[in-house]
Amino acid sequence: MGQRIAKAGDGIGPVMDTHTIINTITGATQPQECPFNGNFNPGTLESNVKVNGNPVATIESKVNNLIVHVPLPSYTFVSAPSNIGEITSCSVNVKVNGKKVAKAGDPCSTCTEVPQSPAPQVEVRNPVNVCIGLISPGGN
Repeated sequence: MGQRIAKAGDGIGPVMDTHTIINTITGATQPQECPFNGNFNPGTLESNVKVNGNPVATIESKVNNLIVHVPLPSYTFVSAPSNIGEITSCSVNVKVNGKKVAKAGDPCSTCTEVPQSPAPQVEVRNPVNVCIGLISPGGN
């Protein structure tokens, strides 16, 4: 069976991002973990192709973090987090409007400064009856 297609209402997370913060009094820096959990930005989906009535996600579709990253008290971020994630790899063979279609488990990036292991993945959170990927022998 294939993987479920990603669409509006789906996204990335929950995962933990790491950002460098600096103490505004001492100047000392340290890492801070921040949660990332977000849904696809509707403006980055393919609105003219729908699955279960929802626009389809493709390569480079963006995710807005629902939990804005905030530094600890008396600290500020060295580099302000974007709070945006993005699909970085998708189906090779299935395309919509010339773009690769995203599916459950596809790798993503978030605004973390430190690479995550394993990499964040597309989370298909809502029911869907369209899948792409491997089909078992003899399947229709």
